Amino acid sequence: MVKLLKSANPDDGSIVPVVIDETGDSLKVTSLALSRADSEGNPRAFHAEVVFDTTEGHFARGFDYDLVVSVHVLTEGHVAPMTETFYNFSRSDGGQSQSMSTNSGGDGAIHAILVKNSLVESDS
Repeated sequence: MVKLLKSANPDDGSIVPVVIDETGDSLKVTSLALSRADSEGNPRAFHAEVVFDTTEGHFARGFDYDLVVSVHVLTEGHVAPMTETFYNFSRSDGGQSQSMSTNSGGDGAIHAILVKNSLVESDS
């Protein structure tokens, strides 16, 4: 399922559309907050906080999962990607925000944000 959320633009406070792709074995995304902070020498790098609801997640009993989250900030002339794997993610981790960042600050105005996630059975 694909759904649309909104987030505040860290540059001017305007509303930015957030497209959530919840296809396959994924978790329900309840919110996303985008900000800018220093990362690897870039003071305007993107940082994202993604919050999940695990009450509707695809958790099978007895398995540990790795949660792979990708956030793509679409700007005027560039896509700033962020991908992070949270190892041994469990149902009890739900509702907690997961953080990620990139050293990219994009190029121009922010137009939209795409969020994808997937649960992968953990090897550990």
